[in-house]
Formats: sequence, C-alpha cells, structure tokens
Amino acid sequence: MIGSSPIFFEDLAIGYELEGSSITVTEAHVVAYAGIVGDFYHLHMNDVAAKQTPFGARVAHGPFTFALTIGQLAQRLTHLDVRVEAVVAMNNFRFSAPVFFGDTITPLGKVVSVKARDTNGSVTIEMTARNQHGKDVFTGEFTLLVARRTKNDQTGRAADSALDAAPAH
Repeated sequence: MIGSSPIFFEDLAIGYELEGSSITVTEAHVVAYAGIVGDFYHLHMNDVAAKQTPFGARVAHGPFTFALTIGQLAQRLTHLDVRVEAVVAMNNFRFSAPVFFGDTITPLGKVVSVKARDTNGSVTIEMTARNQHGKDVFTGEFTLLVARRTKNDQTGRAADSALDAAPAH
C-alpha cells in the first residue's frame, strides 16, 4: 500500500498473484478507443453489420481488452509501490472469447518467471481477463524490469508477506 516500504525485485516470487480492479466495458469505451487508434471496423462500430457476425452484436477490440487488463494490473503494481523500471516484452496474446458491451472483466496476474540481473531483475507476469461469468476472455504475458534493492534501501520484506496487502485470486 502507498506509504509502506517499496517492493523490489527480491520481494517478488514465482506464484505471487494479484488482481486489478474490475471494470464494465461500455460503448463509450469502445468508441473512444476506436477514435484514438483509428480502428472503426464494423464488428466494433456498426450495430447492423455486427448482428450478422457469429457474435450477433458489437464487441470490444481485442487490443482494447489487453489495454484494460494491463492497465488495471499496472495500477495495482503502482499502488503496491513495486519499483518497475520498464515493460520490456509482451507475448502470447490470446483473445479466447468476445467482450460485449456491458461485460465486466477482472484482470488477474501471476508471476511465472523471475531472473536477477545486475541492477534490476526481469519479472514475467501471466495476465488474464476474466468476465463476469468466470470465463477467460484474454490471456498473455508481460515482462517488467524491476529495480533490485541497494544498500540504501530499507530492509527487505519476506517474500510471502511482502505483498500480503494485495488481494490474491
């Protein structure tokens, strides 16, 4: 939590889970996203045409679902004061189900790999967006560089209790 000691690479362990804030996807989200990126494909913007697709209705853009997922997880990491230096990779994206207007997605993350480096470490987080029905609609991974603790930093936290304020899923 903000105000507590920062979280460094050494405080993160494989298997740690976190949950971002749930969000309900609205037509306004999709229209705003389309305007920002210039993707006005009929599946997202044309109600009549979208009704003729296998989905039967307009759906959110896949990359928008990714953006919500990583954004809400990043917000959680920021709130926990994880000393992220950079996002260096994003891999294995799968859009396994449509996200309809009115769906509520919950972003979930799990540390699946850690690798120490000289001044930082790489931390790979598997991310999932799950809808209100418990169905995974998106999965992927992102890799962060997280600062390592130095002599000047506060005493480290134990791996199991370091993030105990974070909700696990």
